[in-house]
This record gives sequence, C-alpha cells and structure tokens, in this order.
Amino acid sequence: MIWLSAGSLLLAHAGLSLLALAMDKHRKQLLPRRQLPVWFTWLVRFAGWASLILSLSACVIGMGTGVGLPYWLGVLSLVALVLILQLAYAPLAAIRIALLSLGLGLTGLLLQ
Repeated sequence: MIWLSAGSLLLAHAGLSLLALAMDKHRKQLLPRRQLPVWFTWLVRFAGWASLILSLSACVIGMGTGVGLPYWLGVLSLVALVLILQLAYAPLAAIRIALLSLGLGLTGLLLQ
C-alpha cells in the first residue's frame, strides 16, 4: 500500500511537472536559454498526461473507485501546491526533481 501511494504521488508530480514544461510560460522559466522543437513539446505533453493517467489508474486499481478517486484528487492537490512552490522558489531544480520522481514513481508501482 505504501508503494502504491508513493508511486502515485511521484507520478502525479512528474506528470504535472511535464505538463508545466510543455507550456511556453513555464518552459521559459525552467529552461531560460533553450528553444524546444514542437515535436518535443508534444512528446513532453503526452508523457505528462500518461504519467497522470498511470497515477490515477494506480489509485483506482489499488484502492477501488470509491476511495481511489478522492485519494487521487487529494494527491493532485498536494502535488500542485508543491509544484507551485517549486516553480516560484527553485525553478531550475524542477526538471531534475520531475525526472527523479518519474523514475521513482515507476519503480514504486513496479514494487507493488
């Protein structure tokens, strides 16, 4: 159960971080000197949505629909708050932390 919760939390963080990277406003904040190609932006956006869907499915499969869906919404709210603070105070570390959370989140789901 702990691996499921941790994996869901980390995958939600990675998903929201990748979706933020796909937006122009946040991309300029996260990567100030780089211009990303359009195909890479679409790839990052797809990976962000896929990570959020994996996070949701892990919660629903592990806890059932009645508990998993509200739990996932709470996880999403917590992760959004963390990402807002991260973008405000440590924007350059956000990409590294997102990649780390993606790897650890997938590992946590595999350990379940």
